[in-house]
Amino acid sequence: MTDSRDVPPLSPEDPELAAACAALGERWAQAVYRTAYSPVPGAELVPMFEGFATQLVDALRSAPFSAVPAEQVGAEVVEARFTRPDLVARQH
Repeated sequence: MTDSRDVPPLSPEDPELAAACAALGERWAQAVYRTAYSPVPGAELVPMFEGFATQLVDALRSAPFSAVPAEQVGAEVVEARFTRPDLVARQH
């Protein structure tokens, strides 16, 4: 069994991470776009949310763990004005 501290953060150059973050980013962007008015143009949503997914995955795999990247993603989501209660509460 590998110690989690020995596992380096995944990078966007990792093909598996790139595919997973692309899929997550696309699903997240679609959910946001369908749920609420988007102050961000639709074409910019997927890359934005792919970046958020990458940041969050790297944060989860970092050792020692730091919540700072998740806080930064949250701040960027708020800055982009995706804050309606129904949007924030959406689970799928």
